[in-house]
Amino acid sequence: MDITLSGLIASMVVLAFIIGMLGLIVNITLSVLNEQKEYASFYSEVQTITSLIDNLLTQSVWNDDWLNTDKSPNPNEIDPNGRYISLAFFAPSGSGVVAREMELKFDKRPEDNKIVIKFDGKTIYTCSERIESITIALQTRQDNGVITDPKYLELKFTPRSQKLKRREFVVPLLTALSSAS
Repeated sequence: MDITLSGLIASMVVLAFIIGMLGLIVNITLSVLNEQKEYASFYSEVQTITSLIDNLLTQSVWNDDWLNTDKSPNPNEIDPNGRYISLAFFAPSGSGVVAREMELKFDKRPEDNKIVIKFDGKTIYTCSERIESITIALQTRQDNGVITDPKYLELKFTPRSQKLKRREFVVPLLTALSSAS
């Protein structure tokens, strides 16, 4: 079996091509895994925040003050920008029970630009760098903003990472109840 220079060069070219293709496959696999890791960590944090706020809402009382008489959102109860919402909770008072207002608020800390979730003035959760903003809104049926039949509250999460293709993730919270139901 004779080994010629041209045969050796051809073998080296084929070997370089195979190694290049393997490198390309490994690179694509690692980038897909990295993207999936970004999604998983973002969704994990969104689920944690959603569970925390859902727990607060299960203990609260539906607040008809969220709506004005014209069925538009009351800006004193729900921020038009989605930064806070007033929640009513039953609290003992003497021999009876009264509804006490507490505020759920989404603040951005200026020193590190992280979102902080506050309830009744106390910090209950500090978000990681993955989340750019969180807003809360009362779900509406019409595009003009008039609430004809409120169904539920929803949280909107905006990721900070440019790797995530969607720029806004909406999570529905508890079904809305009114004092009439």
